[in-house]
Formats: sequence, C-alpha cells, structure tokens
Amino acid sequence: MKDINLQLQKNIQDALHYDKGNAVENIVKLVFDTIMNAERSKFLSTSEGNKANGYYQRLAQEINKYFKLNIPQEAASG
Repeated sequence: MKDINLQLQKNIQDALHYDKGNAVENIVKLVFDTIMNAERSKFLSTSEGNKANGYYQRLAQEINKYFKLNIPQEAASG
C-alpha cells in the first residue's frame, strides 16, 4: 500500500505540473484508477483461480463534465 501511495503522490504532482488545464480531471481519474487497480490486486492475491482479465470503460460525471474510467475486471480460470 505504501508503494501505491508514493506512486499516486508522484502522479498527482506530475499532473499538477504538466496538465495545468486538465489537472483536476486527470487527478480524479488517476485516483479512481489507482484505487480500483489496488483493489483488484488485493483480491487476486487472496483468491485462487482468478486472474486479471483486462478493463472495461464506464462514463463518470464530475461536477460539470464527463470522463472515462477504466474498470478492471477479473475472470475465474478453469
């Protein structure tokens, strides 16, 4: 979890520095993506017979605009 927090902090700093026009949108997306990937990693590490199976997209709404989230998905092997 510590590694995830450090990577997230670095990515947020980069977004604030390089993406001045879209920083808030990119940070919100980055936080959601990071949380969902961490959740999937935790699930897969404790669940035998499952594996990562790509992503699917969902449209999310910020205060005044929409953005796409990449939702991680799993599949049972068998």
